[in-house]
Amino acid sequence: FLSSGINAEYGGNGPWRGMWIKYGFDPRGDAMNRCYQLVDYRAPRSTELRQPVPLYSNIREHKTSTAKGEKAVDESYHIYKANVMPPKRQTHYQVCDIKDIVCQAVLRNYETTVFTIEDGFYSRGYADAVRKVMHEQMGVLFKKHTEVVEEEMEEQG
Repeated sequence: FLSSGINAEYGGNGPWRGMWIKYGFDPRGDAMNRCYQLVDYRAPRSTELRQPVPLYSNIREHKTSTAKGEKAVDESYHIYKANVMPPKRQTHYQVCDIKDIVCQAVLRNYETTVFTIEDGFYSRGYADAVRKVMHEQMGVLFKKHTEVVEEEMEEQG
């Protein structure tokens, strides 16, 4: 971890890369912390839409209004669901924010109590296996979206 202040350290590499971790807390000490590990999802270029999802985008630009008039970040930025288009082609999800039963079943098959710097508390290949399921699910979703766009274009003439 990279130290950067009084309150938190920045995970520079490994299963918690790019995440802020409370100073003094070591997620490597308990296998239950596997739920906070990162899964990097990148939509394949072959599934680009006529109006492609941006590769990167500023999360501040994607806020929605709450009932009280406050701004809240759209949950699709950090929660994976099989029926929701990702907000950008490259998205990072924590395991606890992957809300799909198929992906969770795949993850359970890779759980281990032995920590490695590359894969944390999962056995080798866990991220690739989850990404494969996500690619399949997003492929179906992108296809449906493309069909709807094409139908709308035909109706408009």
